Amino acid sequence: MKKLISTLLCISVAAQAVCLQANAYTTTPPAEYSHTVEEFVKNDKLYIYGYYVRDTKVWLWADNIVSPECWYGIDENGEVYARDEYDIDAYNDDFLHDDRIEIYTIKNGEKELVNVYTTDCEYERWTTDLKPYTTYKFQLKIRYFIGPYTDKDGNRYGVYKYQWSDPIKIRTCPKKTGFTFTKVARHTARLKWKAVKCEGYKLQQYDYKKKKWSTIRTLPKSKTSAMLTGLKANTKYKYRVMPYGHVADKRYPRTVDIKDQPFLYSSALFAKPSKAVVLRTKK
Repeated sequence: MKKLISTLLCISVAAQAVCLQANAYTTTPPAEYSHTVEEFVKNDKLYIYGYYVRDTKVWLWADNIVSPECWYGIDENGEVYARDEYDIDAYNDDFLHDDRIEIYTIKNGEKELVNVYTTDCEYERWTTDLKPYTTYKFQLKIRYFIGPYTDKDGNRYGVYKYQWSDPIKIRTCPKKTGFTFTKVARHTARLKWKAVKCEGYKLQQYDYKKKKWSTIRTLPKSKTSAMLTGLKANTKYKYRVMPYGHVADKRYPRTVDIKDQPFLYSSALFAKPSKAVVLRTKK
Protein backbone atom coordinates (compact mmCIF):
# COMPACT_ATOMS: atom_id res chain seq x y z
CA MET A 1 0.00 0.00 0.00
CA LYS A 2 2.93 2.31 0.73
CA LYS A 3 4.19 1.83 -2.82
CA LEU A 4 0.79 2.69 -4.28
CA ILE A 5 0.47 5.84 -2.17
CA SER A 6 4.03 6.88 -3.02
CA THR A 7 3.42 6.40 -6.74
CA LEU A 8 0.17 8.37 -6.75
CA LEU A 9 1.82 11.18 -4.80
CA CYS A 10 4.62 11.31 -7.35
CA ILE A 11 2.08 11.60 -10.14
CA SER A 12 0.25 14.39 -8.34
CA VAL A 13 3.43 16.35 -7.56
CA ALA A 14 4.74 16.00 -11.12
CA ALA A 15 1.44 17.12 -12.62
CA GLN A 16 1.18 20.12 -10.29
CA ALA A 17 4.74 21.16 -11.09
CA VAL A 18 3.98 21.09 -14.80
CA CYS A 19 0.73 23.02 -14.36
CA LEU A 20 2.65 25.97 -12.92
CA GLN A 21 3.66 26.80 -16.47
CA ALA A 22 0.10 27.75 -17.33
CA ASN A 23 1.06 29.85 -20.32
CA ALA A 24 2.51 26.81 -22.11
CA TYR A 25 -0.28 24.33 -21.53
CA THR A 26 -3.99 23.80 -21.74
CA THR A 27 -5.38 21.54 -19.02
CA THR A 28 -8.39 19.72 -20.37
CA PRO A 29 -9.01 16.19 -19.10
CA PRO A 30 -10.86 14.26 -21.85
CA ALA A 31 -12.60 12.18 -19.14
CA GLU A 32 -12.22 11.31 -15.48
CA TYR A 33 -13.36 8.50 -13.23
CA SER A 34 -11.96 6.68 -10.22
CA HIS A 35 -10.56 3.18 -9.66
CA THR A 36 -10.50 0.95 -6.61
CA VAL A 37 -7.20 -0.58 -5.49
CA GLU A 38 -8.34 -3.94 -6.90
CA GLU A 39 -9.00 -2.33 -10.27
CA PHE A 40 -5.54 -0.75 -10.17
CA VAL A 41 -4.03 -4.21 -9.87
CA LYS A 42 -6.22 -5.83 -12.53
CA ASN A 43 -6.13 -3.01 -15.08
CA ASP A 44 -2.56 -1.83 -14.73
CA LYS A 45 -1.65 -0.02 -17.96
CA LEU A 46 0.69 2.55 -19.47
CA TYR A 47 -0.60 5.82 -20.88
CA ILE A 48 0.61 9.23 -22.04
CA TYR A 49 -1.16 12.03 -20.21
CA GLY A 50 0.60 14.99 -21.78
CA TYR A 51 3.38 16.35 -23.91
CA TYR A 52 5.31 19.54 -24.45
CA VAL A 53 7.34 20.69 -27.46
CA ARG A 54 10.11 23.25 -27.79
CA ASP A 55 12.24 23.45 -30.91
CA THR A 56 13.25 19.88 -31.84
CA LYS A 57 12.76 18.48 -28.33
CA VAL A 58 9.63 16.60 -27.27
CA TRP A 59 8.80 15.91 -23.61
CA LEU A 60 6.31 13.13 -22.83
CA TRP A 61 4.59 12.78 -19.47
CA ALA A 62 3.64 9.16 -18.99
CA ASP A 63 2.92 6.71 -16.23
CA ASN A 64 1.34 3.34 -15.67
CA ILE A 65 -1.62 3.25 -13.29
CA VAL A 66 0.35 1.72 -10.44
CA SER A 67 4.06 1.00 -10.01
CA PRO A 68 4.03 -2.80 -10.16
CA GLU A 69 7.34 -3.89 -8.63
CA CYS A 70 6.72 -6.54 -5.98
CA TRP A 71 2.96 -6.07 -6.07
CA TYR A 72 2.57 -9.31 -7.99
CA GLY A 73 3.44 -12.93 -7.33
CA ILE A 74 3.30 -16.11 -9.38
CA ASP A 75 1.76 -19.24 -7.89
CA GLU A 76 2.72 -22.87 -8.55
CA ASN A 77 0.49 -22.91 -11.63
CA GLY A 78 2.23 -19.88 -13.16
CA GLU A 79 -0.74 -17.57 -12.50
CA VAL A 80 -0.02 -13.96 -11.60
CA TYR A 81 -1.69 -12.73 -8.40
CA ALA A 82 -1.68 -9.50 -6.39
CA ARG A 83 0.39 -9.57 -3.20
CA ASP A 84 -1.18 -8.52 0.10
CA GLU A 85 2.00 -6.76 1.21
CA TYR A 86 4.90 -5.04 -0.46
CA ASP A 87 7.92 -7.35 -0.83
CA ILE A 88 10.99 -5.36 0.29
CA ASP A 89 13.35 -8.30 -0.15
CA ALA A 90 12.24 -8.82 -3.73
CA TYR A 91 12.67 -5.12 -4.48
CA ASN A 92 16.30 -5.29 -3.37
CA ASP A 93 17.12 -8.15 -5.76
CA ASP A 94 19.44 -7.22 -8.61
CA PHE A 95 17.09 -8.33 -11.38
CA LEU A 96 14.63 -5.56 -10.44
CA HIS A 97 16.88 -2.81 -11.73
CA ASP A 98 16.24 -3.49 -15.41
CA ASP A 99 12.73 -1.97 -15.38
CA ARG A 100 12.55 0.64 -18.13
CA ILE A 101 10.41 2.81 -20.38
CA GLU A 102 11.31 2.94 -24.06
CA ILE A 103 10.33 5.69 -26.53
CA TYR A 104 9.72 4.65 -30.14
CA THR A 105 8.98 6.59 -33.29
CA ILE A 106 6.69 4.98 -35.84
CA LYS A 107 7.13 5.55 -39.58
CA ASN A 108 5.43 3.49 -42.29
CA GLY A 109 4.44 0.96 -39.65
CA GLU A 110 8.05 0.45 -38.49
CA LYS A 111 9.06 1.23 -34.89
CA GLU A 112 12.46 2.72 -34.08
CA LEU A 113 13.80 2.99 -30.52
CA VAL A 114 14.98 6.54 -29.77
CA ASN A 115 15.39 6.67 -25.96
CA VAL A 116 15.32 4.47 -22.84
CA TYR A 117 14.56 5.58 -19.26
CA THR A 118 14.25 3.93 -15.86
CA THR A 119 10.83 3.58 -14.22
CA ASP A 120 11.73 5.60 -11.13
CA CYS A 121 9.50 8.48 -10.03
CA GLU A 122 10.48 10.88 -12.80
CA TYR A 123 7.88 11.72 -15.41
CA GLU A 124 9.77 13.80 -17.94
CA ARG A 125 10.54 11.49 -20.85
CA TRP A 126 11.95 13.30 -23.85
CA THR A 127 13.46 12.71 -27.23
CA THR A 128 15.70 15.00 -29.27
CA ASP A 129 17.50 15.25 -32.63
CA LEU A 130 14.22 15.64 -34.53
CA LYS A 131 13.60 17.66 -37.69
CA PRO A 132 11.99 21.11 -37.40
CA TYR A 133 8.27 21.43 -38.10
CA THR A 134 7.74 17.73 -38.72
CA THR A 135 5.00 15.46 -37.41
CA TYR A 136 6.20 12.40 -35.49
CA LYS A 137 4.29 9.43 -34.16
CA PHE A 138 5.47 8.26 -30.74
CA GLN A 139 4.69 5.17 -28.68
CA LEU A 140 5.97 4.11 -25.26
CA LYS A 141 6.81 0.62 -24.11
CA ILE A 142 7.31 -0.27 -20.44
CA ARG A 143 9.07 -3.33 -19.06
CA TYR A 144 8.50 -4.06 -15.38
CA PHE A 145 8.99 -6.77 -12.82
CA ILE A 146 6.06 -8.99 -11.70
CA GLY A 147 8.04 -11.64 -9.82
CA PRO A 148 10.07 -12.95 -8.26
CA TYR A 149 9.54 -16.58 -9.15
CA THR A 150 11.23 -19.32 -7.14
CA ASP A 151 11.77 -22.58 -8.99
CA LYS A 152 11.70 -26.06 -7.43
CA ASP A 153 15.41 -25.88 -6.65
CA GLY A 154 14.98 -22.66 -4.67
CA ASN A 155 16.51 -20.36 -7.30
CA ARG A 156 14.88 -16.94 -7.60
CA TYR A 157 14.62 -15.03 -10.85
CA GLY A 158 12.61 -12.12 -12.17
CA VAL A 159 9.59 -12.36 -14.41
CA TYR A 160 8.77 -9.28 -16.48
CA LYS A 161 5.70 -7.88 -18.16
CA TYR A 162 5.59 -5.56 -21.20
CA GLN A 163 3.03 -2.87 -22.01
CA TRP A 164 2.54 -0.46 -24.92
CA SER A 165 0.87 2.92 -24.76
CA ASP A 166 -1.41 4.14 -27.53
CA PRO A 167 0.50 5.99 -30.28
CA ILE A 168 0.38 9.79 -30.23
CA LYS A 169 1.23 12.31 -32.98
CA ILE A 170 3.29 15.39 -32.17
CA ARG A 171 4.72 18.13 -34.39
CA THR A 172 8.02 19.85 -33.63
CA CYS A 173 8.63 23.60 -33.77
CA PRO A 174 9.58 25.45 -36.93
CA LYS A 175 13.18 26.35 -37.64
CA LYS A 176 14.17 29.89 -36.68
CA THR A 177 14.60 32.47 -39.40
CA GLY A 178 16.76 35.57 -39.81
CA PHE A 179 16.57 39.03 -41.36
CA THR A 180 17.96 39.32 -44.88
CA PHE A 181 17.13 42.96 -45.70
CA THR A 182 16.27 46.26 -44.03
CA LYS A 183 15.53 49.60 -45.69
CA VAL A 184 15.06 52.70 -43.55
CA ALA A 185 13.64 56.17 -44.21
CA ARG A 186 12.52 58.97 -41.86
CA HIS A 187 9.15 57.52 -40.89
CA THR A 188 9.19 54.09 -42.51
CA ALA A 189 11.22 50.90 -42.49
CA ARG A 190 11.01 47.76 -44.60
CA LEU A 191 12.02 44.42 -43.09
CA LYS A 192 12.58 41.15 -44.93
CA TRP A 193 13.47 37.71 -43.58
CA LYS A 194 14.24 34.23 -44.83
CA ALA A 195 11.30 31.89 -45.45
CA VAL A 196 11.10 28.69 -43.35
CA LYS A 197 8.55 25.88 -43.12
CA CYS A 198 5.87 27.11 -40.69
CA GLU A 199 2.29 28.37 -40.44
CA GLY A 200 3.14 32.04 -40.06
CA TYR A 201 5.36 34.68 -38.50
CA LYS A 202 5.14 36.94 -35.47
CA LEU A 203 6.94 40.25 -35.94
CA GLN A 204 8.05 41.62 -32.58
CA GLN A 205 9.30 45.01 -31.43
CA TYR A 206 11.38 45.74 -28.35
CA ASP A 207 10.09 48.32 -25.85
CA TYR A 208 13.16 50.03 -24.39
CA LYS A 209 11.17 51.57 -21.50
CA LYS A 210 9.39 48.38 -20.41
CA LYS A 211 12.38 46.25 -21.43
CA LYS A 212 10.31 43.55 -23.11
CA TRP A 213 9.29 42.26 -26.54
CA SER A 214 5.73 42.49 -27.89
CA THR A 215 4.15 41.16 -31.08
CA ILE A 216 3.10 43.97 -33.41
CA ARG A 217 2.01 41.84 -36.38
CA THR A 218 1.04 38.23 -37.09
CA LEU A 219 1.66 37.33 -40.72
CA PRO A 220 0.84 34.23 -42.84
CA LYS A 221 3.61 31.93 -44.04
CA SER A 222 3.41 33.48 -47.52
CA LYS A 223 4.61 36.84 -46.15
CA THR A 224 8.34 37.24 -45.53
CA SER A 225 8.48 41.04 -45.38
CA ALA A 226 6.77 43.91 -43.64
CA MET A 227 6.53 47.66 -44.23
CA LEU A 228 6.44 49.70 -41.02
CA THR A 229 4.99 53.21 -41.10
CA GLY A 230 4.40 56.00 -38.62
CA LEU A 231 7.86 55.75 -37.09
CA LYS A 232 9.53 58.67 -35.37
CA ALA A 233 12.44 60.32 -37.20
CA ASN A 234 15.97 59.85 -35.87
CA THR A 235 14.84 57.11 -33.47
CA LYS A 236 16.34 53.71 -32.67
CA TYR A 237 14.10 50.64 -33.11
CA LYS A 238 14.72 46.96 -32.49
CA TYR A 239 12.88 44.10 -34.21
CA ARG A 240 12.90 40.32 -34.42
CA VAL A 241 10.74 37.72 -36.12
CA MET A 242 9.48 34.38 -34.80
CA PRO A 243 8.02 31.59 -36.97
CA TYR A 244 5.16 29.64 -35.38
CA GLY A 245 3.12 26.49 -35.87
CA HIS A 246 0.60 24.39 -33.97
CA VAL A 247 0.53 20.90 -32.53
CA ALA A 248 -0.55 18.21 -34.97
CA ASP A 249 -3.22 16.59 -32.78
CA LYS A 250 -4.77 18.40 -29.82
CA ARG A 251 -7.21 15.58 -29.04
CA TYR A 252 -5.77 12.54 -27.37
CA PRO A 253 -6.98 9.20 -28.81
CA ARG A 254 -8.06 7.71 -25.47
CA THR A 255 -9.36 8.68 -22.04
CA VAL A 256 -7.30 9.46 -18.97
CA ASP A 257 -7.63 6.84 -16.23
CA ILE A 258 -6.85 8.77 -13.03
CA LYS A 259 -9.46 11.11 -11.58
CA ASP A 260 -8.58 14.82 -11.81
CA GLN A 261 -5.36 14.01 -13.68
CA PRO A 262 -4.86 16.92 -16.11
CA PHE A 263 -4.11 16.22 -19.73
CA LEU A 264 -1.45 18.63 -20.93
CA TYR A 265 -0.39 19.65 -24.39
CA SER A 266 1.67 22.42 -25.88
CA SER A 267 -0.92 24.93 -27.09
CA ALA A 268 1.31 26.65 -29.67
CA LEU A 269 4.70 25.99 -31.19
CA PHE A 270 7.10 28.90 -31.58
CA ALA A 271 10.57 28.70 -33.05
CA LYS A 272 13.48 30.41 -31.39
CA PRO A 273 13.37 34.11 -32.30
CA SER A 274 15.69 35.46 -34.94
CA LYS A 275 18.60 37.64 -33.97
CA ALA A 276 17.36 41.16 -33.39
CA VAL A 277 17.98 43.86 -35.97
CA VAL A 278 18.56 47.39 -34.65
CA LEU A 279 17.87 50.31 -36.97
CA ARG A 280 17.66 54.07 -36.68
CA THR A 281 15.29 56.13 -38.79
CA LYS A 282 16.72 59.05 -40.75
CA LYS A 283 16.66 62.65 -39.57
